[in-house]
Amino acid sequence: MRVTLYPDLHYLTREHIPLWTVSVLVLAVLIVPFALLILLAPFLSRVCNLTRIKPLLDEFQSCFRDSFRWYLALYCFAWLALCWMLVFNEYDYMQMLLVFLVVSHVMTSPYQLRWLNIADNLLLTDLTILSSLFQQQNL
Repeated sequence: MRVTLYPDLHYLTREHIPLWTVSVLVLAVLIVPFALLILLAPFLSRVCNLTRIKPLLDEFQSCFRDSFRWYLALYCFAWLALCWMLVFNEYDYMQMLLVFLVVSHVMTSPYQLRWLNIADNLLLTDLTILSSLFQQQNL
């Protein structure tokens, strides 16, 4: 396997391992715990006091309706899954995940403002169509 951005660089060789280590550390230390915190915040607030990080959570989740504040965590996990699928060329699963995101977003309309729902629907639909065109080109 080769790195997508640098086709002459083989995956997990001596030159690639430092870059891979840094990217895995960033994902493991910053993004995954943040997504878990957002997802588990309603349950954690019953067990422990979250007043110190409440402004941070409110800043990232204020655009969502109160019953859909968990939707940001869905986006974080979907982004991680999409990155994983791109690395391993799993375009079929990537297409299914994008269709799931579009359908779930259309059915739930998680944002408070209507124009945010419409804009996100258009962007997700565009991403789904472009990825299917890319997949058709590679067949």
